[in-house]
Amino acid sequence: HNTYVNAYAGRGELYMKNGEYEKAVEDFKKALLYPRNLGVGKPFRVNLARLYFKLGSAYEKLDITTAREYWRKAMEERYPVVSENYYYKGMCLKKLGKENEAQKLFNELIKTGKEMILKNKTEAMGYYLLALGYKGKGDEENAKLMLDKAFLLNENITRLARKIAEIVVYPLDE
Repeated sequence: HNTYVNAYAGRGELYMKNGEYEKAVEDFKKALLYPRNLGVGKPFRVNLARLYFKLGSAYEKLDITTAREYWRKAMEERYPVVSENYYYKGMCLKKLGKENEAQKLFNELIKTGKEMILKNKTEAMGYYLLALGYKGKGDEENAKLMLDKAFLLNENITRLARKIAEIVVYPLDE
């Protein structure tokens, strides 16, 4: 199912980049589905903050009311550990004008990333979380630096490859 989601989300990002917002919305919505032919049912815990942020960002160009609905849906998501979902929830909070709440999530990403690196200097995920925290705070320079470090440590992390394209090359939050 991850390949299915990433394929539609990736194409949706390209549509966004090209200003084709209706097509982006269609693909982001498809990424939320669990088609029967995949043979995979919806798991108990699903991480949807990323897709809700992207849907809201696409709708922002079409219908701001619907955009806000998707950003609010991301606020309903609960995650037991600090992860990239904090970044997307933070970005949704920013879009909804809740800057202080967003900064708390970005600070938590930075704190957790630093703690991971203190325990293990070769922990790619720690640098990845730092990159997301810095990106959310608008510190592009440190975000790129941390993302490069993470990728050098583990170039096989799919999320990092996606982030290279999204954060550094095609940012969706501008």
